[in-house]
Amino acid sequence: MRYAPEISRSKPTCGKQPSIAWMLLTIFLLLLSLGRSAAGPTRLFAADLSDWITNPSNGNLYKLIQCGAWSACEVEALSQGSHLVTVNNASEQSWLVTTFGGGELFWIGFTDQAVNGTWQWISGQPVTYTNWASGEPNDFWGPASENWAAMNWSSPGRWVDFGPVSPEWSSITKAIIEQLAPTPTPTPIPGVSSIGLAIMAGVMLGTFLWFSRSKKRSVCD
Repeated sequence: MRYAPEISRSKPTCGKQPSIAWMLLTIFLLLLSLGRSAAGPTRLFAADLSDWITNPSNGNLYKLIQCGAWSACEVEALSQGSHLVTVNNASEQSWLVTTFGGGELFWIGFTDQAVNGTWQWISGQPVTYTNWASGEPNDFWGPASENWAAMNWSSPGRWVDFGPVSPEWSSITKAIIEQLAPTPTPTPIPGVSSIGLAIMAGVMLGTFLWFSRSKKRSVCD
């Protein structure tokens, strides 16, 4: 008499988690991230924006401040989460004149203090536009004598270079500063608070742990 060979059956490996458990964990992490988004991100802009003026063409915020010399004005701008203004095109230049005036000298964020003759924006933005007055910039008082720019020289909006040796240096005490357009705040899920999302996430995590342990026991018994 022939007997069929006995087929060995291996016991399932203990500890292997079913795919549904990982799905529950994924949902938990998603809910947790949504809860953080509902609370809103940390605002990197000045707390009080009531005295800033928005340029409708780019959404950036601008303000005229009393600050003294160019470097002191940039320090003040940084303390308010901004830089001295960067002028990117003729439209923005025209808006600045219309908004803040064209009859008084104002510091702007243009300088060649790093490399004389190479003008750059203190904000680090690329140079896409200039609006120098006729004959400017010229280092009128000698090489590297005038490394900082102001606007409204000779006519509204036109730029000029000045330095500490320039007679006009001490008379310029105002600057235009600029903040980039604020980043939109993520919209929270309607009707669900961050606390509610946290509770939901906790329930999902508890379900995940219970399911994983019960399944493991049934497989290993």
